[in-house]
Amino acid sequence: MQFGWQDARIVLFMSTVHDGKQWVIRRRRRPTKTSTNSKITRKPFGDNVEQDMEIPRWADEYNHNKNVVDRFDQFKAERQINRLCYRTWKPLWNFLFQSSIINAYLLTCRGLDDDEKPPFASLNAFRQRL
Repeated sequence: MQFGWQDARIVLFMSTVHDGKQWVIRRRRRPTKTSTNSKITRKPFGDNVEQDMEIPRWADEYNHNKNVVDRFDQFKAERQINRLCYRTWKPLWNFLFQSSIINAYLLTCRGLDDDEKPPFASLNAFRQRL
């Protein structure tokens, strides 16, 4: 499912978990006058500095779990496959292939006991062993 959301600016999402029909109420702060698209984003607040607002669940979960997404992007940036592709399936294949390697590495590290040392010093060492 693909979504679009206007916060400070338009944000596009793709999810296999959410259907876009669930909403949650969160306390939001009014953007500053100089922020991007402030004419649009300040209107719902009126004179209030903070206000409870209904936002999509997927946007809320992203906001509360974005560190996980950022970590994935960091792992992906270590060894990114940057090849110019004109076919639509090749970039998707490269992304899915990289994702599966990173997820396998994270699952390997997560499955260890607290006192156990990881068998691989880094993601690059894990890739070499594959």
